[in-house]
Amino acid sequence: MSAPMSSPLSSARSRALYLAVVQFVFVSTWTIYVVFLPELLLGAGIDKAWLPRILIADQLLIAGFDLAFGIAAARGMQRYGRIAPALLGVSLASCFAFLLMPQAGSTPALLLGLTVIWVITSSALRAPLYALLSRHAATPERTALAATMTLGMAGAGMIAPWLGAQLKGISPALPFALSSLTLAALVLPLATAERAAGLKADNPAENLPPAPLGSVAFFVLLLAAALGFQVFFNLAAAPAYLKHYVSSDLAWLMPLFWVGVAGGSVLASTFGGKRPPYVIFLAGCLLAAIAAAIFSATGSALLLPAAQLVGGVGWGLALCKAFAIAERFVPAPRSAAMVGALFSMLALATVSRITLNVAGLAEPATALPLPLWLLAAAGMGFALLRAAPRQRP
Repeated sequence: MSAPMSSPLSSARSRALYLAVVQFVFVSTWTIYVVFLPELLLGAGIDKAWLPRILIADQLLIAGFDLAFGIAAARGMQRYGRIAPALLGVSLASCFAFLLMPQAGSTPALLLGLTVIWVITSSALRAPLYALLSRHAATPERTALAATMTLGMAGAGMIAPWLGAQLKGISPALPFALSSLTLAALVLPLATAERAAGLKADNPAENLPPAPLGSVAFFVLLLAAALGFQVFFNLAAAPAYLKHYVSSDLAWLMPLFWVGVAGGSVLASTFGGKRPPYVIFLAGCLLAAIAAAIFSATGSALLLPAAQLVGGVGWGLALCKAFAIAERFVPAPRSAAMVGALFSMLALATVSRITLNVAGLAEPATALPLPLWLLAAAGMGFALLRAAPRQRP
């Protein structure tokens, strides 16, 4: 009798690679959306003044539904043992809504309705997908999944300036269709991925020390660190670069931060398992704070890109370890709710950054990354110092 054929997603490495590719394509769809949104609004007769308000509303929906989908995924795995069919259906609905956006024409209600459907359903490809693929995974495998997820997002960030330049002057129908169909093809193997993730027996509960801080305190620190990233990259980088470089140089300068994030995710996966995730999170925030201090103090054209690169490494380390920290607050599979809360904090940081920009506070806000990253590092350091006596025999 022949042995059963192994699934293409049966190994931890293949699932990690699959997650990275899905995140790369998924985040790239957001680049396409942001590039063409002004044109779509104009075609639907919506004043361009609504653009930042719509982007803020998008992120608020994401913040709410990332948490809701994380909770739903946790309950689904706990009660039914499977979430792939529901996840596949919601993901395909998201792809279909994105595909139809350019077809809305001059109908504002249809365009906004499709946008809301797409934004809400896209939450399925964050916390629930991560929870599905990390099911039954041991700690090193979950570390690799978090790192490759971050790596996929970083890759999309690297190509965003190039992609935006390539999309100028073409009809939105083609990129919307290509990205939707590509993402739909990628999510079709979700049932296979769920079966592959369930090939192992449940891991025995790991004997981990208690968390040095509560979940609410951690998510506040994460929000501070995420806002530091948003301001450091999205508000501070381009204006500082343009004091020394021409605008055409931004195409290779802006991706440097994401190169750093990719490097940080590799470091977190390769060497981060030897230290508690709280220590790596603290170290990442400290490294990012040092980069922010250099970036704000230097007038050197060479140090500015280097500081952005180092800041990206710090944020990549902190973000990768944020997944491990969030999952420790509750046991699997309920940890999917905590991962959903993590993504909600990232969305709220984006809301804060857009709000600062709309309010005309972008320039004074460029001083925020240093204190925000120091706050995150100091808060985690204080929690570790308080917890140290309790963890001694």
